Amino acid sequence: MGVPFVPLLFPSHLVSHLVPFGSGYILLDAKVSYQMAERFNINLQVDNLTDKRWYSGAFTSQSVFPGYGTRVRLALEYAF
Repeated sequence: MGVPFVPLLFPSHLVSHLVPFGSGYILLDAKVSYQMAERFNINLQVDNLTDKRWYSGAFTSQSVFPGYGTRVRLALEYAF
């Protein structure tokens, strides 16, 4: 389980009305891995479990970058 911290964003007068700035926040991620056979693994990863609204950056009123919502990934791995 991961708990990435998103640090404080410094507001600009150009984007302060578009992006809620604060002291940062925490996103909750989880990953489960299972070894199916000697060379096979299956992984399930869920990012942003709480579907927190967050922003990865903002530069101008035309360049506001929202972060992803809840994201689920399933992977099969084979080791050679």
